[in-house]
Amino acid sequence: MTKPENVIITPDPIEIRISPGVSVSNIYTITNLAENDIEILTKTIQNLANNFQIKLDSTKLIKAFTSNACQYTLTALDDSVINSSPSILFESMGGQFSTNFDISVIPERCILKSYPSNIEISMLRGIQKFYEIELVNEGGISANNLQVLLPESSWLSLITEKDIHSLLSGEKTKIVLRLKPEKTLQLGPYSGDILIVGNNTLYLKINFIFNAVSNNKGRLKITAKDEYSYFQENHPNVQNVRIRITDAFSEALIDESIAISGNYISEELNEGKYKVEVQAEKHSIYSSTVDIEPNQNTE
Repeated sequence: MTKPENVIITPDPIEIRISPGVSVSNIYTITNLAENDIEILTKTIQNLANNFQIKLDSTKLIKAFTSNACQYTLTALDDSVINSSPSILFESMGGQFSTNFDISVIPERCILKSYPSNIEISMLRGIQKFYEIELVNEGGISANNLQVLLPESSWLSLITEKDIHSLLSGEKTKIVLRLKPEKTLQLGPYSGDILIVGNNTLYLKINFIFNAVSNNKGRLKITAKDEYSYFQENHPNVQNVRIRITDAFSEALIDESIAISGNYISEELNEGKYKVEVQAEKHSIYSSTVDIEPNQNTE
């Protein structure tokens, strides 16, 4: 019996870039490392998108310790599906083995993509920062008369030129942004879109969220009390309290700890807005939003 590990198919996967309405022919090689011949009984094409056709040659016998070059022809009928990953399943007397395709259609139009596709970063007030975006034309024809349009802002501008002009098929370029938030800019997220336009057509919209943050420090103090604390003469704290602090905008976890005595102090929180959750056994969760001011105590 021939085992699958005694069969090597190269290349695997078979990578193909093809234009719609075009057929390409090429070969893949089946190598039989076993001492017995392999007789191929059936070949089944699996998971092929409907806008592709694959024709296989009539190879049926792979002799022991030999390699056979097998031909295939792939046709892309249109670009209704631009990516497909089908496989060929071979059935033999000794078992099954397979090879895979990785097919990409090059559409007969320009397709602009940005990397990253969306932007979500922090920017420190009073500090200049640069940010790069890669713009790629993944379509089959040139994208012409391109421009980068930014929303009006005192702190957001382009380092690279506004006019990109043209991007050929497969060509890429970089867009460099300058972030220069003023020291007095209000803290929090600023959202909007960077537009890539050309010939009165919107080709791409890149969504951004720039979160203005500060490195000024403030102090947060939490004392856990409940109704029992209020009515008792010594006003005891609630014990073993879980404190969870997150950024009010990004929801990033800032701190999570257990206040055994019911007292919690954070000496150096960055200026900004935070969500505070306090929870203890047999108590409901208390949640509040606090503003940390520079060089100030917040309770």
